[in-house]
Amino acid sequence: IVHITPAREVLFEDEGSFAGLLASYPAKYRGKQRERAAEAVRKDAEKLRDGVEIASLDKYLPLLYGDGATVLDYLPDAFVLVSEFVAVRESARTFIDQMSEDVSQLMEEGVLARGMERYTLDAGEYLSALGKRELFLLDTFARSAPELPPKTLISLDAVQSSPWGGEQKLLFEEVRNALERKFCVVILAGSDKAARNVASDLSRQGINAVFAEDVRQLTYGRVSVLEGTLSTGFEYPKLRLALITHLRSTAPRTAGNGPERTFPASSSNR
Repeated sequence: IVHITPAREVLFEDEGSFAGLLASYPAKYRGKQRERAAEAVRKDAEKLRDGVEIASLDKYLPLLYGDGATVLDYLPDAFVLVSEFVAVRESARTFIDQMSEDVSQLMEEGVLARGMERYTLDAGEYLSALGKRELFLLDTFARSAPELPPKTLISLDAVQSSPWGGEQKLLFEEVRNALERKFCVVILAGSDKAARNVASDLSRQGINAVFAEDVRQLTYGRVSVLEGTLSTGFEYPKLRLALITHLRSTAPRTAGNGPERTFPASSSNR
């Protein structure tokens, strides 16, 4: 049984207490923004008391929650993978700077007030949060990251492969080649139905293949077929890991296509 409960981004105990919080808050407004901002907050408080849902409820997140939380707080035992750390760091800084500018403008316009300006970690807090976790930095080239100095450097050769278009002969050859090398082979076949069909067809060819619902089922010397797709496949020879991903084609089938039989993954994904 699947239970679907009501959900929204901002949660509070009850409308009455939240409305009371908003009603008392305009007293904290100062400067030119006071009149417009205070009026907007009072109107939101009245709507809450009347049972009317208010727009842009997320602007009150700092008032309701105090100390903010990140996704890392909900994954206390998980390790973190960061691909291309330098690019991620710059993207984070750009986002934080843009957020700061947006908040400053909204405060000038009277939409926000002091106490409602914190919606994200700053750059230092972001790096500190990463540094407290079991962290893996994935980079094409070894780089210096003074904020997060590495304890160990591991070199891995990655080989990118083209997506699989659905031809069974090509897949059989690629899979058998990988299994001869005792690889763990993963196939992303698209939909759930397509993945089950691919696993069944591989098994009929005498290939050790299973439909897997969990990545923890992956093992060496076997093909695990999963739901989903990626933009490209890859192979890590040192890890003996090969991933083949199905190419979801949206092009219409034409009369000129050859008679080559394809897996049901192609038809079931149309």
